[in-house]
Amino acid sequence: MAKRLTLIGFIGLLIVGLSCKKSTESSATLTGKIILSQCGTAVIQIDGASGTGGGVVWANGGVSYSNAATIGNYCYLKGLGIRAGDIVSFKTVVTNPQPNASCIVELCLIAIPQPKSVIYVTDMVKTGP
Repeated sequence: MAKRLTLIGFIGLLIVGLSCKKSTESSATLTGKIILSQCGTAVIQIDGASGTGGGVVWANGGVSYSNAATIGNYCYLKGLGIRAGDIVSFKTVVTNPQPNASCIVELCLIAIPQPKSVIYVTDMVKTGP
């Protein structure tokens, strides 16, 4: 009886494990510059033509950006010590690889404008100041 229950349990875990496959599809490596990182909001200007890597045309404070996107996994960025002004290489993924991540975020009294395009990044590396 114990062997039968063990076998049923193993088969159940195998089925659940196969059905919970995470999406690992990512883009080619992209580059860009972090143009805003504060109050829980991070925006990147992605190198390349508008639309590359999911970017859109966006204006902020009188400055226009041709290929900007909001980084949806802000805490990932903070954990790497990436800041506004840093040049980075990265890949994008379809879903947030760390949906339950938390980090300390500055309290801001005004709303921070951000592009309507949201991307999730992974494999981010600082390549310049």
